[in-house]
Amino acid sequence: MLIQDRNLFEGMSPEFMRRVAQCSIGESRSTGDLLFRYGDPAHHLYVLVEGRIRLSFGQAGYMSFVISNSGDAVGLSSILGREVYHASAECLVPCRLQKIDKEDLMRIFAEDPMSGLQFFRRLANLFGQQLVDTYRLIPAAHGEKHAAPGG
Repeated sequence: MLIQDRNLFEGMSPEFMRRVAQCSIGESRSTGDLLFRYGDPAHHLYVLVEGRIRLSFGQAGYMSFVISNSGDAVGLSSILGREVYHASAECLVPCRLQKIDKEDLMRIFAEDPMSGLQFFRRLANLFGQQLVDTYRLIPAAHGEKHAAPGG
């Protein structure tokens, strides 16, 4: 399984990774393929192995990010208790992914709470870093040349 040493799953126990591997499916997608649309039922977490994915947020998709690092996860709504996705995910180039069913992953977390805690701590760190990165963009959006230090 390719996601063992990647971001959210880095350093997890071999047994935990074996169980995740059993419930994940490798997928290849073409340029222009949609993994999910805003409002679709949130059933899967996707881990990027190779490629680039555009996440467009909200129904109108005015704000978007490009995901291109191997190990980045999309479809986080699925594991955060959301019924539907709050973004759309489109492959910008051919992509290879690992698709993980949310119910299977949540069952593994329930049976191995320490690994679940570690996973969600990493997820909180990821969200924190994304928030800081977004804060850094705000001054530029308003025409300021430099963000305030120490943000």
